[in-house]
Amino acid sequence: MTEDEKSELIARMNGLQNLLEQKDYSARKVAFEVARLYKESHPEAITPALDKYIEGEKLADEWRDEITEIRKKLEEDV
Repeated sequence: MTEDEKSELIARMNGLQNLLEQKDYSARKVAFEVARLYKESHPEAITPALDKYIEGEKLADEWRDEITEIRKKLEEDV
């Protein structure tokens, strides 16, 4: 792996971690849990914010997976 490739991967990983840090705070997690439980007991409820949050979590999971892959590539190159 070239130094440029390594720098690109590190920059991408840092950018993704920054995005995750902006999203990962405890109040958000608690609010999501409460909303999810409410939705389970009231499936007819219209919950656009919850639906949007769930989509955001799917994206965050993709970022986490990509961070893991980048870390693996960087560790293999050491």
